[in-house]
Amino acid sequence: MQEENIVVMTCSKCGKQYEWPNKQFARYLRVHAGCDLDKYLCKECVTSERSRTHAESKSPIYARWKDMFARTKRAGSAKYYLNKGIKVCAEWYDYKAFKAWALENGYDPRLELDRVDGNKGYSPENCRWVIKADNNRNRTMYGKEELDRRSDKVSREPA
Repeated sequence: MQEENIVVMTCSKCGKQYEWPNKQFARYLRVHAGCDLDKYLCKECVTSERSRTHAESKSPIYARWKDMFARTKRAGSAKYYLNKGIKVCAEWYDYKAFKAWALENGYDPRLELDRVDGNKGYSPENCRWVIKADNNRNRTMYGKEELDRRSDKVSREPA
């Protein structure tokens, strides 16, 4: 029987070393693509980081941050997010980083988070704060085939 390769990672918070079987580590890299491996956190430290309160869980900006993740993971949004590969950048997995960007870039509770290019993910380079009307104009309402059918129907109707 062939011995499985092992990767050893050190938690950047508690300093404990963890052994990962090669296949599990490869999956970790796929899920955390673009993350800095020097900032690896073990399961216990990740849980404690998520559980730590920041006293903003009821704030509008925190709600926008959570909604952004929900949209990219919800099964009902597959057509608009999952199937297009829309994800949240690694930097914004940290609420403090998202909040800092938001405040520097015109955040107002009356505005909505908008992706400039609907085919790209949530990142500082692709997001902005806009009013609801502008956000609605930048929306994918129909698939390409539906738009083609609708434009054919309109062009064939008598004037």
